[in-house]
Amino acid sequence: MNKDLYELVSEAKSKPHKLELVIFLFQPKILKSLFQTKQQEREDLTQELVILIIKIVNRYDVDKTPGFFEFQTKYHKKK
Repeated sequence: MNKDLYELVSEAKSKPHKLELVIFLFQPKILKSLFQTKQQEREDLTQELVILIIKIVNRYDVDKTPGFFEFQTKYHKKK
C-alpha cells in the first residue's frame, strides 16, 4: 500500500472500500486504547470509535487542509 492517509480519506468519501481501509489502519490504535477500559465496555467503545472515524472522514474537507507553507504563514502571524 503506497497511498497515504490523506489520499485514502479523500477517496473514502466516494469509495466505501477505502473507508474500510481507513478504519483498518486505525485498528491498532483503537485496540491499544481499549486496554484502558473495562473488559465489558470494550466492544461498545470499539463500535463508537469506528462510528466516530466514519463521521470524521465524511466531514473532513481535504481541499481546505493547508499546505506546509500556508500553515507556516498562519503560525507566524499568530505570534
